[in-house]
Amino acid sequence: MISPRRRLVAFGVAAVTAIAILGFASPQARADLDIGEVTDMLAEDSGSNMALFGYHNGPDASATLSFTSFVTGTGFSYATDPNQTYFGQAFSLSGSGTFNDISQTWTMSSSGFYGGTALTILGMQTRTVNPAGYYQIISDYDYYENGVKKQDLHINLKIFPPIPSDPYWRSNDMAYFTDETGAPIPGAQYISFDKYLPGTGNWDIDIYNPFPQPPKDLIVSVDGNSPGIGGVGTFDATFAAVPEPSSFALLSIAALGMGLAARRKARRSSAL
Repeated sequence: MISPRRRLVAFGVAAVTAIAILGFASPQARADLDIGEVTDMLAEDSGSNMALFGYHNGPDASATLSFTSFVTGTGFSYATDPNQTYFGQAFSLSGSGTFNDISQTWTMSSSGFYGGTALTILGMQTRTVNPAGYYQIISDYDYYENGVKKQDLHINLKIFPPIPSDPYWRSNDMAYFTDETGAPIPGAQYISFDKYLPGTGNWDIDIYNPFPQPPKDLIVSVDGNSPGIGGVGTFDATFAAVPEPSSFALLSIAALGMGLAARRKARRSSAL
């Protein structure tokens, strides 16, 4: 059940969507995608934005940032609910993602404020279809504060559509940060996993750094719900510090191996 406050925010989000996705996009740039893929990209974009913001400003374990989202067959948009705070300072962020069928690219754009600091996050993602049946996404995000670039995020993402033995949309990626000059930031890399079940609308993405160095020792979790037919949804982002880097790295590697093995097993079962 969507609260009256979130329903009001949804009207604003829907208006942004109508302008950004339908109003300014040329007919050639529009293509109806599977709602599952669009929702997965919403999860990836929101997770990437929260990672950029959290890595730069540190983890506020007491914060839960709540958003209202809107998904169509051509893209998505979202905005923070009113009265969000991070480390006691006001926080707001709204963004959108649109797909260009001609160039096979996603364009992401987000802006807002953290206290008195203006935030801007710009992303470009190139999409190819792998013969193995998944989507390969190469992404680049630029993070700005008050118009000054602070860092970049570079992502190599794989999105796996549902198969008979696994009804989820799933994705995993490996990413690393560079500073304003393009130099890699020591200890600033992460891996992430997300999943989306159209039948329930539930999705989540977990982002963490397997080899952290303070202040980049961050875990970001985003949990949301977006209807399988598109429309208004919600999501919440939380932050935590990575515990015990050495043991956490081993657990991360084990989780990655188990996840890939489970996916391969599911695909083999569906082929029988």
